Amino acid sequence: MKDWGGRHVNVHCTKPFSISRYLAFIAWIATFFTAGTLGVCAAARLLYWGGGVAGEWNTTASNWVTSPFGQDATTFAPGDAVVAFYVNVFIGSNGVPNPVAPSSAMVFGRTVVHGGDITGPATVTILDEESHVIFSNYAGGLSFTGGTLLTDDGTLIIDAEAMPEVATIWFGTGPIVFEEGGIRIRSASASRSVALANELSIEDGSGLDFSVCAGPGSVAGLLKLYSTLNVFTAGDPGSAVTISGPVQLGDSGGDAPALWRGYGSVRDLIVQGNLSDGPEAGLRDLRALELVNYAIGTIRFTGSNTFSQGTVIKETSASLDPGGVDYAIEVAANSSLGTGDVEVQTNGLLRLLGAGGIHPSARLDVDGIVYVATNVTVTCRQLTLGGQTYTSGNYTMATGNGHIAGSGSIRVECEPASSSVPPRLALQYNAGPGTPSVVLSFTAAPCQSYQIETTDSLGVPEWTVLTTIGAEADEHPVSFTTGLGPFGGNRFFRTVSPGTR
Repeated sequence: MKDWGGRHVNVHCTKPFSISRYLAFIAWIATFFTAGTLGVCAAARLLYWGGGVAGEWNTTASNWVTSPFGQDATTFAPGDAVVAFYVNVFIGSNGVPNPVAPSSAMVFGRTVVHGGDITGPATVTILDEESHVIFSNYAGGLSFTGGTLLTDDGTLIIDAEAMPEVATIWFGTGPIVFEEGGIRIRSASASRSVALANELSIEDGSGLDFSVCAGPGSVAGLLKLYSTLNVFTAGDPGSAVTISGPVQLGDSGGDAPALWRGYGSVRDLIVQGNLSDGPEAGLRDLRALELVNYAIGTIRFTGSNTFSQGTVIKETSASLDPGGVDYAIEVAANSSLGTGDVEVQTNGLLRLLGAGGIHPSARLDVDGIVYVATNVTVTCRQLTLGGQTYTSGNYTMATGNGHIAGSGSIRVECEPASSSVPPRLALQYNAGPGTPSVVLSFTAAPCQSYQIETTDSLGVPEWTVLTTIGAEADEHPVSFTTGLGPFGGNRFFRTVSPGTR
């Protein structure tokens, strides 16, 4: 089978149920609850699902026990912490859904939960690599305000079959935090539109699976992208899956924020929401956004994006069609990849449909393919094609050595600031053996060329050019050594910018 990253992994899908394994696991859970790690007060009872009458979770049926696999049946009371695994649970009484209010709820294994709401401050935690926890038969959103934690490869399956044709899912009103977990939304109706509206915080590599959602699917809440989010979009023909809410980029755990479109995906993934820097911007250098498209169709950006940490388009296919959309990252005419630098790695494909796809002050580094649409001219301050860097000029498919495709062009304009400040020139005299010399050094400004000149008199100076320093896209140090030779007076040096002399 494949993991959330789309890689083939060896998994024993029929792994036998191990009593010793789960006794150890339950002991670990009890330690967490007792310590209050999951937000449970030490005074709250910790109950385990025991089944019993009609499998109902309410305040009257004695369907809980106080120890794993115990026989001491007890009744749930509001504020109890609960654990359920490998069971079916109906929240309600006599077939009528009714809400319950635990202090915290943990579910794992192949467990189905349906019926009424889970209310109050409870955090619902779904964990363990064998978990496929199904919340089923809900006509609307659930209302636990403590949010949801998906961890240890736990999978939450939301069954949307009982929902309206246009359904906004609130899986609780709190945020959903992903720590190696994933959500799969199921709907067989090709006309049912399902939008997941919670705030989603991607803390560790996680997944959103719309491959069993036949109709349009979307992520509508705030998306905090701090690690890899892998989106599966199978089910062609069908509408694109969209990220319509805003996206904040950061790397709170040190990982690069990344958006992947998984293997086997066929419907496009459209990022409509605006991408911006997260709250960590300015505090330290953030890693660039990584984009990976492993499948037929595109990841398409249509929003006004302002993030500044840059973009890396990773290698996806060894046989890309420069004019096609398969495996491509596509930027619409009214969108962009933020204000940072853009790198297209080997066998990566970037399609630019408008002039603003690359910010004019950004550097564009291309080892893969960048496609520029007809009648579009994209401007950047530095272009690298296959390791060769250019700081000025106009480049097309004919001059791009195979790295540029399409009928458009890329213009490089490494323009200096409107008011150029002369650099501070440092001078070091070396008497040494042989001919004395002088080492001249300064810091060159971005996109600025210089001449180093000398004269023997400032009365009516006749400046002689010693060397020319070419413009580069970044601020950089310059060092130049010149021999003095025999002379009988003073010698003066200066550095000037020819364009701003």
